[in-house]
Amino acid sequence: MSENHYKTNRELAVAQTGIMKGAHFDMGMLSVLLVSFFLIVSLAMGADDANKLYQDAKNWVTAKTTGLFVYGILIMIAFVVVLAISPLGRIRLGKDDDTPDFSRWSWFAMLFSAGMGIGLIYWSVAEPLYHTTGNIFMPEGWDLQWDGAWNAATTVGAKEAITQQAMNVTLFHWGIHAWTVYVVIGMALAYFSYRKGLPLTVRSALYPIIGNNIYGWFGHIIDLVAVFGTIFGVATSLGLGVAQLNAGLNHLFGLEISTSIQLLLIVIITLIATLSAVTGVDKGVKILSEVNMYISAVILITFLAFSGFFADLIMDFFKNLGSYAMALPKMSVLADPLAKAGGYEWLPAWTIFYWAWWIAWSPFVGMFIARISRGRTIREFIIGVILVPSLLGAFWMTVFGDTALLNEIKGYSDFAFA
Repeated sequence: MSENHYKTNRELAVAQTGIMKGAHFDMGMLSVLLVSFFLIVSLAMGADDANKLYQDAKNWVTAKTTGLFVYGILIMIAFVVVLAISPLGRIRLGKDDDTPDFSRWSWFAMLFSAGMGIGLIYWSVAEPLYHTTGNIFMPEGWDLQWDGAWNAATTVGAKEAITQQAMNVTLFHWGIHAWTVYVVIGMALAYFSYRKGLPLTVRSALYPIIGNNIYGWFGHIIDLVAVFGTIFGVATSLGLGVAQLNAGLNHLFGLEISTSIQLLLIVIITLIATLSAVTGVDKGVKILSEVNMYISAVILITFLAFSGFFADLIMDFFKNLGSYAMALPKMSVLADPLAKAGGYEWLPAWTIFYWAWWIAWSPFVGMFIARISRGRTIREFIIGVILVPSLLGAFWMTVFGDTALLNEIKGYSDFAFA
């Protein structure tokens, strides 16, 4: 045993055979029972009542905990920056002589594919356009008329300023803040598992606080909370994704837009994800992630070649990065849950919703990032996990989001008010 490992004679018992192989039986069965109970109650309530209940709960949480979300993630950012530039950044996530399990290309591909997925496709056009109709970071007097078109008095210069601010907000929601959440969770799991010899579970991150209690019901409860957070995160992504996929299939092939079709799509996506997972990270997940990167690259290159805005989009990418960096401090500290834009309380509906979404996803994504990052230093982990996916995401958002915004500015469409 490495001298770095915690000295504990306890270990987390997992099934060695059968359908539960590799899983903790009590924890697995309890998760299944509670999730099943949750689903049965939701179905019994009916779609409308269940939707109202969850919407009210979301609104209450996002309104009452705005400051906690805003400043909590700021503390995370400060923490990882200090850690990356300090001597602690040289610590390896594993034994001192461990080397990374994956090449940098495979690592980057899996990072990008794991962190954003369908949400990036869904919101890359919709969100920048939506923010042109009003957001709390827009200077006073720039709000557009809600009459289905740009205000007649809105000049081209004002339109450009409005659309730039809309892109700033979009990158704010999908950039450094989101990936910092994943870094904190993933780094904690990787450190305590590969460096300290504890199980690769969320409970292990709390070992310095609760000690060997991570092996009992206290630890089970911690992991159970992580399971439920993941369920809500996945449900949000799948809900957005299959709705867009169903709409696309309807547009291309006339396939009916219906709940039954969307449920079928969820089943198909789940089967593919399950097959990828059971074949292991070294095979299924790695291959699927690399294929995803190649497909994304082909889509981007093809779109750039035929969009008619090639030079504009390349210039806009660098302009967006600079504008985002300049706007970041102001956007990061605003924590007024009552500030309104577009006639509603904007911050809980957008920024806090996103921060909650990333946090809900963080146990799942963080564990996956930890799994593929063994052997890397803390500094390499922080820089790689935050900067590479953020830059790739910003480029994707620029290509598709700015194309829609350029169409708006040039008067080719009024998508923002559609």
